[in-house]
Amino acid sequence: MLPQLAIAGINALDTYNKKTAEKEALKQQARIADINAGLEDQQARGAIDYGRNQIEDYQRGITSFKSSQINALAENGIDVSQGSAIDILASTDIQGQSDIDTLRYNAALQSWGHQVNKNNYQNQANGLRVQAKSIKPIFNALMAGGQSFAQTGGFQALGNLGGAS
Repeated sequence: MLPQLAIAGINALDTYNKKTAEKEALKQQARIADINAGLEDQQARGAIDYGRNQIEDYQRGITSFKSSQINALAENGIDVSQGSAIDILASTDIQGQSDIDTLRYNAALQSWGHQVNKNNYQNQANGLRVQAKSIKPIFNALMAGGQSFAQTGGFQALGNLGGAS
């Protein structure tokens, strides 16, 4: 019976160590997922800031381009307050606004992608924490020890002790 108890004890200890390590690994993975979620959140905000900067740069460029159009028209003696000159300047404004809308949309889309990734990482972290909480190393160790004891005939040996008296 002593060998069966020793085997059961070793199996129980082995199971305890494995389950404890598994639980800690899951907790560590959850912490990493939390960090990744934080990074995605920063990238989402960064995408919006980057988009704003692109829009500001583009607006400066359009303003400069429009000024050069006005100067070129005026140098050629064209009245910039009427006719085709107004159409040219209006077309520049329309195209500029369209490009700005595209820059704004792209920044929002990029930010949204990072927000989706952030949510995925948060969900992953929550799932890993639930998995970690479901692992009960002591319970698993006791079950493994009892199963090992039963498989090695430990309970039968105990019954024989009772019958020998």
